[in-house]
Amino acid sequence: MSSYRGEVGAWDGGPPGAEADYAPQHAPPHAAPLPTTDPWTGVSYSHKMPEMIKSPADIKTAPFDPRFPNQNQTRHCYQSYLDFYRCQKVRGEKYEPCNYFKRVYRSLCPNEWVEKWDGQRADGTFPGRI
Repeated sequence: MSSYRGEVGAWDGGPPGAEADYAPQHAPPHAAPLPTTDPWTGVSYSHKMPEMIKSPADIKTAPFDPRFPNQNQTRHCYQSYLDFYRCQKVRGEKYEPCNYFKRVYRSLCPNEWVEKWDGQRADGTFPGRI
């Protein structure tokens, strides 16, 4: 059995020209275009950037908070959600520093959780104290 050892001139057998069979493969000459819709649901893949993101430099995650030192940030997410609405309740909706908590919970919390909590607040069934 012949093999290629990865060294120049290290081919140790086989018919002449067979080393091409063992050479690293290259990318295909052209890549297939990416799909624009989900093949299962038919939903379009065209996504829009959120209003608060103007450029890639604006994409940041929440800074370290010593109250939540662990890798699991679930409590940090929930506490930031509560803090945002508490801040708005006390200071008013136009108080800009409250938006810090909004940026944190939008960064850490799954969208489904936020939608669920917003619905619960609208229905008056939200379990947290705001």
